[in-house]
Amino acid sequence: MRNGLTILSNLYLGHMPRLFVTVLLFLPVLLCAQHLDDYSFLRSSGNIPPDFFKSAEKKFYDNRFRILYNTKYKNRSQAEAYLRQSYFYVSELLQSGVVVFNDPISAYAKLVLNELFKDSAHIIENVRIYTVKSNQVNAYTSNDGIIFLTTGLIAKLENEAQLASILAHEVTHHHKRHIIKGYINTAKVNKKSNYNRTSISDRLFAISSYSRKLEFEADSFGGTIFLNSRYKKSEMISSLKLLTLYHTPFTNADFDPSALLPHGTKLDPAISDSTYALAPHISTDGLGTHPSIDLRIAAAERQSERVQKDDGAYYLVSESEFEKIRDIARFETIHIALIKNRVAHCIYLSSYMLNKYPDNSFLHQSIMNALYLRATQGMAGSSVENYNIGKDEGNVFKAATFLSLYSRAQYNVMALQYCEGILAPGKLGLVRELVLDLVADHSIYPGDSLVQYQREYIRKSSDQMALLFKEANEKLLTDAHIGVGDAGYFLQKKPKYKLFNKRKYDDPINILFVNPTLIDLDERTMSVNVTGNQARITKFNEVLTKNSSILGMKGIVLQAKNLTDTSTKAFNDLIAINEWMRHMDRNLIRYNGVNYSDIQRIMKEYHVEIICDVGFVSVRMDRPYLAKVVLYGGVNFLAPIFIPLCLYDLFVPNYVSYQFSRAFNLRTSKQILWSEKFMRMKSHRTLHASRTYHELYKLRRKITAEL
Repeated sequence: MRNGLTILSNLYLGHMPRLFVTVLLFLPVLLCAQHLDDYSFLRSSGNIPPDFFKSAEKKFYDNRFRILYNTKYKNRSQAEAYLRQSYFYVSELLQSGVVVFNDPISAYAKLVLNELFKDSAHIIENVRIYTVKSNQVNAYTSNDGIIFLTTGLIAKLENEAQLASILAHEVTHHHKRHIIKGYINTAKVNKKSNYNRTSISDRLFAISSYSRKLEFEADSFGGTIFLNSRYKKSEMISSLKLLTLYHTPFTNADFDPSALLPHGTKLDPAISDSTYALAPHISTDGLGTHPSIDLRIAAAERQSERVQKDDGAYYLVSESEFEKIRDIARFETIHIALIKNRVAHCIYLSSYMLNKYPDNSFLHQSIMNALYLRATQGMAGSSVENYNIGKDEGNVFKAATFLSLYSRAQYNVMALQYCEGILAPGKLGLVRELVLDLVADHSIYPGDSLVQYQREYIRKSSDQMALLFKEANEKLLTDAHIGVGDAGYFLQKKPKYKLFNKRKYDDPINILFVNPTLIDLDERTMSVNVTGNQARITKFNEVLTKNSSILGMKGIVLQAKNLTDTSTKAFNDLIAINEWMRHMDRNLIRYNGVNYSDIQRIMKEYHVEIICDVGFVSVRMDRPYLAKVVLYGGVNFLAPIFIPLCLYDLFVPNYVSYQFSRAFNLRTSKQILWSEKFMRMKSHRTLHASRTYHELYKLRRKITAEL
């Protein structure tokens, strides 16, 4: 394998074993490698890059001169406006809790990038790669050289050469300054258009034609770099063809639900014998900002015809490492599907991955959690269409059809039975809490599970519980809770979390405020007021902690903007909390969530029991001045007394503020506060203080009522 490090080894390390050089090559990947048989969620490692904690204002002023210097003078005002907005939105994405750094995926992609541009390293001098935890099949580039790769894209790739082709395309967007050029062109079209004479479709055509021109340029320039590399030439076209299946899972393997069926039941042959093929997305060359995939594939084929032979390699860095990072992305795809309550996708993809990792605890737990959600959320009996899954998505439609056949009680049985099937001495901890939840811990509705703890209730509901008791027998319950008690334990003992929740009224209440939000929008320019945003957020955080103290609570703010380069652990905590809250928002029942072990650790380390998400969004509304002038002119002609009121409405800015608050009790895994309020006023510090005090007062009362 030839690259920069190999050349250095020939000059300076000639006396060292070749193995040492190989270790150096893969050191970034080895440092953040994961054991997939004991998989944990994708997290960041190492020091936090400045992109994540440096404010958008500082990024703007640090790069303003360099970027505007390379922009035509007449376009600098549009370029400056774009830079302010771009840095703000990129910073918000980086700090949102869905982007990770120094992870196995981005580390491997960086090695591929270095291999691809080893003869033109100056092009990628300022390029950084980060991973986005998203099931979208996408890659995109920021103006300052950040390439975002989604886990959904990596999960669908077939080889390393396809990744190299995608990276070549994205680097071209940065190198050719396509992002800022596209924005400037859009601003020009909107400015020059006479809205009385130019139709919306004409303006859209002008914008999209220019954007598609840049996209073809990225395909052409990036394709030239790829075709001149040592990668397999045909994979440039196959990487584009993957985009036609962006709406489908990463596999279309057959689905075998036999391991999930309740004992003594058989699957309808109409389902077991059915198969569904993937249908590519039908693309059209309309007014979109991107050309259709068919046109891009045709252009790539014409470019590839100039290459005499299809030589090259599928892998130049490492085939085994590629398969590892692809499997990591696939595990994350399953994890995100569970967060979004995409139960059919979660079970279907987990079953497929179990063929390769039969003893993987993460996959087994994902299936158990998915069955649990089906048992507790009342989704059984609903049609397949409620899952928004179509036959064109392949055999995941078969999984959705299977899941629509059973009642909630039957899903409870299936979940318990699945726990029983994978029980082993080393896995008792895996199913312990889940079985407790399924059998004893949840008030769903009579007839679903052992939701009460008195024998009288069970006798009253014996006819509805017959199926459950048949499967959830004493052996299952006892084996699942060795060291806790026998089966009678579940019929008599109070839930564990309720015992844990008991505490004195006078005990201090600690609240963790997670990434408080404060945004000022201007509808007239469709932009965000980024000037002084960091200072406003700092003052808002002070208001939160002060109001908490007034109400006898301790407020702790955990915000990505306040982190330093060594605060990686706190950054990963933000990711865990973000994922947990996203999942809890979708579940009305008391449910621990997909990564509750992380939440329990955070609760102990930060000494908090309440997580709160609070924020304000203020919008300066646009005014239809011409229409109002005509209307008010007529009104004032008839009634001059209204002139002051009309002048006030015409010239005084019109603001609308939106305030939201949500809070979770970590001890009970319940959402105890959700409120939102619209106000026809500008967001200011006095409003922040009064509204947050009101919400925290309600929160304090709810916590007191639970004691």
